[in-house]
Amino acid sequence: MSKIVILLTKDSNYNKRFANWINLNRSIGYLCSSFDDAGKALDFIKDNKVTHILISEEFQDYFDDFCDNEALKFVLTEDDYTGDLADDKIIRMKSWPEVFELVFKYKRMQDLLRELEMISTKESEGKDKIITLFSPENAVSFEQAADYVEKLLTGHSLFISFESFPYFETDLKNFNQGEGEIKNEREEGLSELIYEIKQRKASLRKILRGKLCTIKNYSFDLVRGMNCFPDLYQLSSEDAKWFLEAISAEGDYETIFIFVKSLTEGTTEFLMKCDRIDLFSDNATESFFKQLKFAGLNDVIEKINVIKV
Repeated sequence: MSKIVILLTKDSNYNKRFANWINLNRSIGYLCSSFDDAGKALDFIKDNKVTHILISEEFQDYFDDFCDNEALKFVLTEDDYTGDLADDKIIRMKSWPEVFELVFKYKRMQDLLRELEMISTKESEGKDKIITLFSPENAVSFEQAADYVEKLLTGHSLFISFESFPYFETDLKNFNQGEGEIKNEREEGLSELIYEIKQRKASLRKILRGKLCTIKNYSFDLVRGMNCFPDLYQLSSEDAKWFLEAISAEGDYETIFIFVKSLTEGTTEFLMKCDRIDLFSDNATESFFKQLKFAGLNDVIEKINVIKV
């Protein structure tokens, strides 16, 4: 059954393009009706079970009229509140009803839909979909992280370890006693994944194809490690954000585990945007919390679940 989206903006050309793109791509599971009049949009909602409501900022006088509907609600803004403007986003949203999320109006249609789907998935499931496993000061090895993930699994899951290739292979051989370490082994791995994420020329399903493997006695899918550690620094915050939106919208995984040992621009974005952070502690985490507080990342601190090792 298709999800029904209503779009309310005064930009008739945008309305037409958005609705046409949604309705001509039926395989994505959405249908869209667009309006430039708030009264007509409200009448449509009364007669149809709408799942998503997208309203431009110019209709903010009508925001309260849409609050009683159970659909997910989004404000389309013409300002891209990322990077240095993130604090401005928080200030702007405080003037709206809390039920509204904010999305950038002029994203590519595919990327905008991914963001809607990521928020929708989290709201509907009410569970943690993306979990970052952070191991400062090498508190745990790949083997220990893999064992931890295996115990948490409740369905089809993906495990991505942001480790350079040599350490990755060493860990694999150590905890598999050198036999049957990898099934369906392919040449490509995380280095190639990062490169293709930066290109954004294909869907995530295509990007992941050929980069996944499995490990004996473990039930999750695994992305092979990087060829060299500096590749990790190529992943920007925008790349990481795009990946999280895409994996939530396109991926078939119930849970995605991201294993991080080093903080870079990209991995910091994982900490900020994931649903939960499991922090492996070897009693050296107090300085890490101080760093987060100093950086004003209190939202990150609230998501941390400390795991003693």
